[in-house]
Amino acid sequence: MYINFEYLLGYSISLLLALSSAISVFVSLSLLAPIGISIVCAFACFFLNLVLYWRDFGDILKSFQGKQSLSAVILTFCGSILMYAFTLLSITELRQSVMLIKTLIPDTLMHIVALANAMGTFGLYINDCNAIIDHGFDQKLLYALVYCISFALPHATQLLWVCIVSMAIYLDAEHDELDGAEHLISNLASFASITLCVVGFSPSITLLYTSIQSIILQRFVQLVGYVGLIALGLCDIQFSVNEAKHFYQHAKRPESWGLTALLMLAVLNAVANSAISAGSYGLLSLNALLGASMSYMVMHNSMNTLYEDTAKQKPPFNQNYGSITHLLYLNIAIIFSYASWLKHYHYKTYQKINQSFSKPVFMGMSYKPLSAIMIYAAHLGLSKANTSKEKQKDLPASHQLYNPLAL
Repeated sequence: MYINFEYLLGYSISLLLALSSAISVFVSLSLLAPIGISIVCAFACFFLNLVLYWRDFGDILKSFQGKQSLSAVILTFCGSILMYAFTLLSITELRQSVMLIKTLIPDTLMHIVALANAMGTFGLYINDCNAIIDHGFDQKLLYALVYCISFALPHATQLLWVCIVSMAIYLDAEHDELDGAEHLISNLASFASITLCVVGFSPSITLLYTSIQSIILQRFVQLVGYVGLIALGLCDIQFSVNEAKHFYQHAKRPESWGLTALLMLAVLNAVANSAISAGSYGLLSLNALLGASMSYMVMHNSMNTLYEDTAKQKPPFNQNYGSITHLLYLNIAIIFSYASWLKHYHYKTYQKINQSFSKPVFMGMSYKPLSAIMIYAAHLGLSKANTSKEKQKDLPASHQLYNPLAL
């Protein structure tokens, strides 16, 4: 029996990355919006990021195996350390606000999720960092720094300043016979990345050195944090500009209900991510608008690419039908392993959750059978979407696929 370990490993790692993203946005959004909206938006963030990371897992894995320049590795590593601190801070705040979460997410799992997010950040941004080092930075994007003056302006005049700068950028591009709209979108995408780093990620730097006693070591860790912040900003600018250009050139109305549903989830995800960029300014601020717009563009591009993947060569698709069944077994194993751990180490909490899940909630059924039905329905849905019936067969043992974990 052939087991595609890369497919299952990609799902497992993506599950941790999606969990870290959902926790981060939930903590930020719950301070600005009702708890119900925060939960719905965080779930949309979890689902879409699970698909996005899983789909890109092969490319992330290759980025660890490929030859990279030392400068790019150091810069991206510093950025990954900052993302580790950001995720750790988000989970810590969630555990402090809800005591049950402190039991459900132990210290070990908290650090595993944060480490997975750091490694995912490294894999996603290392190629962008290499591109910046090898080919330089587009000087036309430096106009985005002029936008940053808005950080020092009163809230009421920020939008006016952005409009004035945007008009100047558009006219300058037209004067140089460039596409004014594309150039403007690129600079706004750069400004969105800068806002995300300054407002969303920079507070995490203090977490890196607050428990360190040595002054010299404190200064060194501070330096690492600020280098990581700059590296994250540059890499995210490169990533955001590419996504914004792709959106500008290929955006179109959805032609099917399935893609429409995915894009509706992308809107909820955009609201969730806007909270990180918003900071203390609120969901109706300029910062939140920039964060939401950039988040929607990224997910719009990703979901369109997913929906247009007729060859079904990348996750969540897999040409081996047996891999979909193995994925179902993996999910069941994760649930039972977690339940066994909870029962062994936190029996009282396990008992309370078990009693809650045993109460009838819908047509006389409790959460337990409903959860089983939902898991199996998701399995059938993925099986249906995966490949045609002619291809839904186990691959022969001699079939060769790229598998880094094959023994």
